[in-house]
Amino acid sequence: MAIGLRGRLSRDGLAALGSFENVFDLDTLQKSCAALKAGLRKHVSNAKYAGSCGEEGQAPKARRRPPPVRNPSAQQTAVGLAAFAHIIFVTGAAPWALPRVFFAFLTVAMPWRFYDFVFRHRGYNLFYLFDFCYWVNAAVAWYLAGGAAGWDLPHLSAALYSLADGPVACALAAWRCRWTFGSADHTTSTLMHLLPGLAMFAHQHFGPGTETWAARLQRPAPAPALSWLKRSDLPALLGWRVAAPLLFYAAWQLHYWLVVQVGFARRIQARGHDTSFRCLSRRAKRAGNLLAAVVLHGSVARRVVVYGLLQAVFTLSTLALAQPSLTSFPVACVWQVAKFALPLWAACQHEAQAARQHEAQAARQHEAQAARHAAPPAQHRHAAQRRDGRGVPHRLAAPAS
Repeated sequence: MAIGLRGRLSRDGLAALGSFENVFDLDTLQKSCAALKAGLRKHVSNAKYAGSCGEEGQAPKARRRPPPVRNPSAQQTAVGLAAFAHIIFVTGAAPWALPRVFFAFLTVAMPWRFYDFVFRHRGYNLFYLFDFCYWVNAAVAWYLAGGAAGWDLPHLSAALYSLADGPVACALAAWRCRWTFGSADHTTSTLMHLLPGLAMFAHQHFGPGTETWAARLQRPAPAPALSWLKRSDLPALLGWRVAAPLLFYAAWQLHYWLVVQVGFARRIQARGHDTSFRCLSRRAKRAGNLLAAVVLHGSVARRVVVYGLLQAVFTLSTLALAQPSLTSFPVACVWQVAKFALPLWAACQHEAQAARQHEAQAARQHEAQAARHAAPPAQHRHAAQRRDGRGVPHRLAAPAS
């Protein structure tokens, strides 16, 4: 028996056993039991690790942790509603103050978002901080801070307006941002895509002398409604409104690729970090989107290239959609209203779906509870079986002859 155990126990356990004459010593027996437990625990952990590895010499792949579930509280809902009401009030009463609201939002939300993504939940959402919207928010804040200091760069303003009211604003629909007032994450994401465009809208259309809606509406409109399509404006249109935003997007795409796909690719795979590509892939699969079948096919390199091309097409098309609102005040007003309405509509759809799921779950629980109450007790069921001749309880069965 000692020979059989020698192959299973660790060397520490065998050394602690000592000689046969010391087996009946109480201290030796206690040390031996402790060493045996440690050795068995070590062998079990090694067996579990070997079973979890897919191939020899490779570490087990980390499973993707689900996003944290945070139940909304009354305080969070009140803060979200207050932020929404404050932005609506400022937009209607003092649109010239929208850049200041944007600065106040960045001052409060960005440190909290950095702490939440980096230090909470083991950095699960860390690589969201490299997304395009953060770059645009930083660029708009830098330009508006310089404008407050006396800068006058209309071409740069047009380029940033195209980025903030184009790709970033249209991401409200692409990412399905919603006004979930009880969720700080959803509220912050919605404001991050909404406020840069609102700040640039106020900077572009509410200059000195037109700080209010009444003064802006009294100002005469430009003669041709489509002046941005004039031939004399084509160099500025193609240069600052299209080429400069595309160069900005290319710089961000190169930086994102170097960080996420090259520098930290192994860390993302090993620790299961979430990225924008993974998030959009999950949403597209759940929605049955046709683009998911096009992108999520083939090798990893092909997926990255196709996803980047789709992002480039989305950026170029949304830049084109932002050009009319740059020079046309009525078009800009309609677009700002649409930007508020899209998250509200997504929130209404989410709440309706959650209500249907809650009703279905409550109905299932009610049916299960009714079935438990309708079932007869065990002793009555056995008595009914004996009367009907369908069976005899085990304790009354006759012994086998």
